[in-house]
Parts: sequence; C-alpha cells; structure tokens
Amino acid sequence: MDKNDLTKKDVLEFYASKNRHYPITDEFMKTYKQKRNGYIEVANVFNNKGNNERDKKFFEWLKKNNENGTLGDLESLREINRLGLLNINNGTLDLPNKLDVFRINPDGETEPNQKWHFFISYYAYNEFNNKNPGDRILSAHVTCPELWLWTAEAAKDDQEISYYDIYRLYVAAVDNRNKRWREEIKRITEKIEIVIKRWKKERGKDKLTPANALKEVETPKHYFLTWEHPSSHDGDQWVAITGSMDDLKKIYETTLKESNNYHESIGLKLMAYEHSEKGFTSIQNLLQEK
Repeated sequence: MDKNDLTKKDVLEFYASKNRHYPITDEFMKTYKQKRNGYIEVANVFNNKGNNERDKKFFEWLKKNNENGTLGDLESLREINRLGLLNINNGTLDLPNKLDVFRINPDGETEPNQKWHFFISYYAYNEFNNKNPGDRILSAHVTCPELWLWTAEAAKDDQEISYYDIYRLYVAAVDNRNKRWREEIKRITEKIEIVIKRWKKERGKDKLTPANALKEVETPKHYFLTWEHPSSHDGDQWVAITGSMDDLKKIYETTLKESNNYHESIGLKLMAYEHSEKGFTSIQNLLQEK
C-alpha cells in the first residue's frame, strides 16, 4: 500500500475529533431528516422504542462490550476513545465533539446527531456484522443525505471544501434526484479524501493527541437566514449562512428589498437564527432593531 493511500484508520481518526453538530447539516435535518428505518430505527432501539431484532442484538453487543471494559477497544471506536471523546458512563457532554454512545434523543429536531450515526450506527454496526466498509469515507451504497452532509461539513477546510461545496450537496439532497445526488456524492467524496490525505501528510508520524483534539473543537458563530412558513417547514428557502452579524444584517436588508413583498404574498417570512450546539435560536429581534 502506498503511504499516501487512505485507510479506514485514517478516516476514523480524522473524524474522531469533529463536532456532533454543524449548521448546514442541522438546517437540513430540521426539514428533511430521515423519518424511519436505518439509523433512526437503531436509535429507537437504543431508546426502547424499536423492534428490529438485529438492531436489538447490536445494542446488547455494545452494552456487553461496555460492561467488559472493551467498548473502547473496538476498531470503530478505538481512535475516538484514545482521544478521551467517548462518553460511555453517563458523563456530561461538556465538549461539542464528545460522543455519547447510549444516550441519544431520536425525537430531537437535529438528533440523532450525525457523529453518532457515523461512529455507532454505521462503523460500529458494520463491525458487529463483521462487514468491512473499506477504506472509503462511506460505502458506495450509503445515500443518507444528512450523513453525507455531516462528513462534508466536518471536513470543511475553506481550501478544498468550502461552504459552496456543502451548499451544492445540500441543494442536491433537497432535490433528491437519484442521478444528480450520486454525482454530488462522488464529487464530495473525492474532495473529502483530498482533505484527509492532506491532513495525514501534514501530521506526518505524529498522532492526534487528546490535547490537540481539544484544540480542534470548533465553536464559531453561524447565522442563518431563511424564508419560511410560520406553521411548517414545507417550502422553506435557505437564503444565506454567515459568521458575521453585520453581514447578516446587510443580507437581510438586501433580501427584503429584492423580494419586493413577493415572498410575503405567498405566506413566507424572512427569519434569522443563530446556530449552536443546542440547535437554532431566533435572533429576529436583533435584525429588526433600528
């Protein structure tokens, strides 16, 4: 194997320090997240609401490993455990990149979080089933939009992957046309692989340490602007995302002016939110202050 080839260990180590939540992924999940089957059904079993027998056996397998003190030794969880980011004994989630294995909220607007989906419902589940997803980010048959959005957004470096790339993926996911979506998955996979290979090369032989994992925690502010219906998310139109309140105010004013009351006439309202680990908080009043 060429030293520059990507391995499953590289992928798991790269994503181990990433946050549970990112704004564009969460924005997508507010309206379009998967409602049933797949990782949602696995999450339901973890919360005593599911009936899938295979999922139940997976849950019991994880619990048994936890009781035996071997949960962190699983190949799928070894790197995240080494960084001290695996929460297995009901400790507090004091960091946005800490992963809680057993306590999840399948009913939350942006839950189950996609870091849990990635490490538990995908990689650990494959390990339980003795399946090897290979050295790609995700297997080719995985098409879950929110999981792909999370892997892309967590890899955003503003060099190879920018908000524009994630926005393209978001639009394709909402459009949900099979051919276009698969083309976007192929495109973003190639970009993510470049990001991880560059990260691997720059890191050299140095392992990511718990101290460095803390430094990788990203907690910048993100502001969203959307046209939305007061009663439901159907027909919502994402307008912009920015890290600056001043920029948000400018975009807000420009958008209202360009709309010329058209969006309001069809029942939409321009809404602004700040995104955090806990979700979206309305900041409409801040924009309307003179």
